[in-house]
Amino acid sequence: NARGNGHNGVRKSQSLRDLLDVIGSKNHQMLMGQEIRDRGLLQHVTIHPDGMFRFLWCLFGAALLMYDVWVIPLDLADLWTPDAKWWDISTMSYWALDMVFQSLTGFTNDGILDMRIESTVP
Repeated sequence: NARGNGHNGVRKSQSLRDLLDVIGSKNHQMLMGQEIRDRGLLQHVTIHPDGMFRFLWCLFGAALLMYDVWVIPLDLADLWTPDAKWWDISTMSYWALDMVFQSLTGFTNDGILDMRIESTVP
Protein backbone atom coordinates (compact mmCIF):
# COMPACT_ATOMS: atom_id res chain seq x y z
CA ASN A 1 0.00 0.00 0.00
CA ALA A 2 1.67 3.20 -1.14
CA ARG A 3 -0.66 5.60 0.64
CA GLY A 4 0.74 7.53 3.58
CA ASN A 5 -0.85 7.02 6.96
CA GLY A 6 -0.43 10.63 8.09
CA HIS A 7 2.30 9.95 10.64
CA ASN A 8 5.46 11.85 9.75
CA GLY A 9 5.21 10.84 6.09
CA VAL A 10 5.69 7.12 6.78
CA ARG A 11 4.00 4.77 4.34
CA LYS A 12 2.05 1.78 5.57
CA SER A 13 4.20 -0.56 3.52
CA GLN A 14 7.36 0.45 5.40
CA SER A 15 8.57 -1.70 8.26
CA LEU A 16 8.89 -0.52 11.85
CA ARG A 17 12.64 -0.33 11.46
CA ASP A 18 12.11 2.37 8.83
CA LEU A 19 9.71 4.08 11.21
CA LEU A 20 12.38 4.28 13.88
CA ASP A 21 14.45 6.50 11.61
CA VAL A 22 11.53 8.91 11.18
CA ILE A 23 10.48 9.19 14.85
CA GLY A 24 13.56 10.98 16.11
CA SER A 25 12.74 13.81 18.51
CA LYS A 26 9.04 14.21 17.72
CA ASN A 27 6.91 14.56 20.85
CA HIS A 28 4.40 12.03 19.53
CA GLN A 29 6.21 8.77 20.22
CA MET A 30 9.26 7.44 22.01
CA LEU A 31 11.42 4.37 21.69
CA MET A 32 12.23 2.40 24.83
CA GLY A 33 14.73 -0.40 24.17
CA GLN A 34 13.04 -2.44 21.48
CA GLU A 35 9.60 -1.15 22.32
CA ILE A 36 7.80 1.70 20.64
CA ARG A 37 4.91 3.38 22.45
CA ASP A 38 2.95 6.60 22.69
CA ARG A 39 3.82 9.37 25.10
CA GLY A 40 1.37 10.62 27.66
CA LEU A 41 -1.78 8.91 28.85
CA LEU A 42 -2.20 6.71 25.77
CA GLN A 43 0.78 4.59 26.79
CA HIS A 44 -1.30 3.31 29.72
CA VAL A 45 -4.20 2.23 27.49
CA THR A 46 -2.38 -0.43 25.47
CA ILE A 47 -1.97 -3.91 26.92
CA HIS A 48 1.39 -5.67 26.87
CA PRO A 49 1.02 -8.98 24.98
CA ASP A 50 3.22 -10.84 27.49
CA GLY A 51 1.89 -9.12 30.62
CA MET A 52 0.22 -10.76 33.61
CA PHE A 53 -3.13 -9.05 32.93
CA ARG A 54 -3.26 -10.50 29.42
CA PHE A 55 -2.24 -13.94 30.67
CA LEU A 56 -4.96 -13.99 33.34
CA TRP A 57 -7.52 -12.56 30.90
CA CYS A 58 -6.78 -15.33 28.37
CA LEU A 59 -6.80 -18.00 31.08
CA PHE A 60 -10.23 -16.84 32.23
CA GLY A 61 -11.35 -16.77 28.59
CA ALA A 62 -10.22 -20.36 28.10
CA ALA A 63 -12.35 -21.42 31.08
CA LEU A 64 -15.36 -19.53 29.69
CA LEU A 65 -14.80 -21.09 26.28
CA MET A 66 -14.93 -24.58 27.80
CA TYR A 67 -18.14 -23.60 29.62
CA ASP A 68 -19.70 -22.24 26.42
CA VAL A 69 -18.71 -25.32 24.40
CA TRP A 70 -20.50 -27.48 26.96
CA VAL A 71 -23.55 -25.33 27.73
CA ILE A 72 -24.59 -23.82 24.37
CA PRO A 73 -25.41 -27.17 22.66
CA LEU A 74 -27.30 -28.34 25.74
CA ASP A 75 -29.22 -25.07 25.86
CA LEU A 76 -30.10 -25.24 22.16
CA ALA A 77 -31.42 -28.79 22.58
CA ASP A 78 -33.46 -27.75 25.65
CA LEU A 79 -31.62 -30.33 27.74
CA TRP A 80 -30.35 -27.79 30.26
CA THR A 81 -31.70 -24.48 31.44
CA PRO A 82 -29.42 -22.35 33.60
CA ASP A 83 -31.00 -20.92 36.72
CA ALA A 84 -28.56 -18.04 36.94
CA LYS A 85 -29.10 -15.55 34.12
CA TRP A 86 -26.31 -13.41 35.59
CA TRP A 87 -23.85 -16.09 34.46
CA ASP A 88 -25.01 -15.81 30.85
CA ILE A 89 -24.81 -12.04 31.02
CA SER A 90 -21.31 -12.19 32.49
CA THR A 91 -20.04 -14.56 29.78
CA MET A 92 -21.50 -12.35 27.03
CA SER A 93 -19.92 -9.32 28.71
CA TYR A 94 -16.56 -11.06 28.78
CA TRP A 95 -16.64 -11.79 25.05
CA ALA A 96 -17.69 -8.21 24.27
CA LEU A 97 -14.87 -6.82 26.43
CA ASP A 98 -12.45 -9.30 24.90
CA MET A 99 -12.94 -7.70 21.48
CA VAL A 100 -11.97 -4.33 22.96
CA PHE A 101 -8.97 -5.73 24.85
CA GLN A 102 -7.71 -7.62 21.79
CA SER A 103 -7.70 -4.42 19.76
CA LEU A 104 -5.76 -2.62 22.51
CA THR A 105 -3.05 -5.29 22.81
CA GLY A 106 0.42 -4.51 21.48
CA PHE A 107 2.15 -6.75 18.97
CA THR A 108 5.62 -7.60 17.70
CA ASN A 109 6.64 -6.58 14.19
CA ASP A 110 10.17 -7.04 12.83
CA GLY A 111 11.40 -7.85 16.34
CA ILE A 112 10.06 -4.60 17.82
CA LEU A 113 7.17 -4.48 20.27
CA ASP A 114 4.67 -1.94 18.93
CA MET A 115 2.54 -0.49 21.74
CA ARG A 116 1.22 2.56 19.86
CA ILE A 117 -2.54 2.98 20.09
CA GLU A 118 -2.84 3.95 16.40
CA SER A 119 -1.15 0.65 15.47
CA THR A 120 -3.16 -1.60 17.76
CA VAL A 121 -6.64 -0.18 17.17
CA PRO A 122 -7.83 -1.00 13.63
